[in-house]
Amino acid sequence: MYVMISYSYLPDLTTDKAIMNQYTKQFAACSYASMVLYTAIIVGVTAALGLMSNNDEGDEQQEQDQIDNEVATARLAQSVSFALCMIGLPVAWGCLFGKRPPLRILTEQDQQLSLCWLGLIQLRNTIREIWNRHLRLKWFYISVMFSDPAIMALTILAITFLTDTLQFNAQQNGTAMLIMMIAAVPGAYLGACITKRTNHNAVLSSMVALTILIVTTVLVAVFLDGPGKQTITYILAVGWGLGTGQKWASDRMVLLLVLP
Repeated sequence: MYVMISYSYLPDLTTDKAIMNQYTKQFAACSYASMVLYTAIIVGVTAALGLMSNNDEGDEQQEQDQIDNEVATARLAQSVSFALCMIGLPVAWGCLFGKRPPLRILTEQDQQLSLCWLGLIQLRNTIREIWNRHLRLKWFYISVMFSDPAIMALTILAITFLTDTLQFNAQQNGTAMLIMMIAAVPGAYLGACITKRTNHNAVLSSMVALTILIVTTVLVAVFLDGPGKQTITYILAVGWGLGTGQKWASDRMVLLLVLP
């Protein structure tokens, strides 16, 4: 839903390439900065409540206490996230989005159909139009269809990998994710800088971001093969963050350039 909204509304803000480059940079930086603040709050609160635990081997009671602490941390994080969404989404949808005239008027034949069915028909027509007449837009969306879910799943897969393979505890996982999100902020500025210096060639910036992500993931697979690799994990998390932030900003800029 979030990806759909961002791709739908950003091109309506401006058609100027320089302004859109600034917008995408600032939006990405603000988005990841808010994630950094959220993660820092969760890590701080869980540490204050004594929910952080080490992965040292112990008896069954210690292992159960560790599982309980991790479950409590997850519940706390979800509760805070839910509360923030309940506050932020009504403000965004109810106050910040202004009214705009409809893009097309329903005919008498259309009015006989349900709004849901009309939406499906319009979606089919849009897909057919893009597939047959707008090749650049078609291949861009195919690229997004594969790359965006992979990047979104990176955090989940990274936490699973850090916990199971590297034996990270909740505090170490939070630190790694925090470093990654902090690095995403300069990553967004890096993408905007490359786009600006290459005459708004956002495609090149997106390719650079994917290269950073691929190289970092290969290095993770090579060097992070067991416990005791906290330092190199934090270093490689910077690469993941740079690539993620740059990819986010670059793709939104690419959309503006390929729209007919």
